[in-house]
Amino acid sequence: MKHQARFGLVLGGGGVRCLSHLGMAEELLAAGLAPDLIASSSTGSLIGLLLAAGIPPGRVREALFRREQRLAWLKPCWQRGGLASPAAILRLLDRFALPEHLEDLPIPLHIVVTDLEEGRQLVLSSGPCREAVLASAALPGIYPPVMIRGHLCGDGGIINNVPADVCRELVGPRGVVLTSSLEMNHVMPEALLRHVPQVVYRSIYLPLLNQRLRNQTLHSDLVLQPFSDHPLCFSRWREIVRFYSLGAMADLHERGRHHMGRALPELQALLARAAADAEIAAEAEIEAAARRVEESAS
Repeated sequence: MKHQARFGLVLGGGGVRCLSHLGMAEELLAAGLAPDLIASSSTGSLIGLLLAAGIPPGRVREALFRREQRLAWLKPCWQRGGLASPAAILRLLDRFALPEHLEDLPIPLHIVVTDLEEGRQLVLSSGPCREAVLASAALPGIYPPVMIRGHLCGDGGIINNVPADVCRELVGPRGVVLTSSLEMNHVMPEALLRHVPQVVYRSIYLPLLNQRLRNQTLHSDLVLQPFSDHPLCFSRWREIVRFYSLGAMADLHERGRHHMGRALPELQALLARAAADAEIAAEAEIEAAARRVEESAS
């Protein structure tokens, strides 16, 4: 019997930079590789839901590039806890025939949200799809939090923006974890640190970024970082909401394709090695079971 190691895909958060996940997925599927499960957070959960439902990345990209979809992101919101309406997210999801519940997806999806009341991580793998995505992608101050299981929940990125640890636990030590991370470079030239907002922003954000980088490095077999050439800079905050810009979205999509294309040989080697190890482990288990039967018989 052929044994396969489990292949898990991690989709991190980063606002509109999630378009790079689509480019990555296009290259991955074109190579005949599909994950056994997906772990996602923040806007990575929006892409994760569509991929887990089997929607081709090209169709998602076409929907995002439509003029009416791009304008929908700019709709204001008067709900408590957010400035923008989540209607754009729902509009995108409504374009596709999606299962109502996470447990009905063809590819298992595990969505990270932040329980704002208890300050803890929730990993959702069952329950309403739209509710889970709206909560996980509720960028603080932009989209309003969502009530889930009696608790007010917000952006998964607050507590775990790149849930490689969640994916590793799911695939096990012999599985392969591919992480698509949207994190930026924590190094910044001194010339860019001459303004108070930059210094304050980096001082607050650097401990969180370092924790994210440790998490993804420790629990991933391969990490894609298409924005490693972008310094962590306060002036870049506007970039995460540029869902309305065709040029920006095209660049983000291409970045994902480019980095996945370069990493494909390494990923294929990892999967082949993991499959061989799984086969050896399975044979060893069969032999051990046979010995136990012989010993009990004697």
